[in-house]
Amino acid sequence: MIDQIQQIIAKIKMAVKWQSNDILIFDNTRILHARKGFPENGRRELVSRLSIH
Repeated sequence: MIDQIQQIIAKIKMAVKWQSNDILIFDNTRILHARKGFPENGRRELVSRLSIH
């Protein structure tokens, strides 16, 4: 089953090509997300908001 899930992910995954001042908003309960890493000399800024209804 894990192999099947990994095959599906490989088919539908997408990379986000970040540019200065980009913002990405997604519903964390509806999307599978990951990261490959950060450039050694790159700047990383993370802003998070949680809303419970």
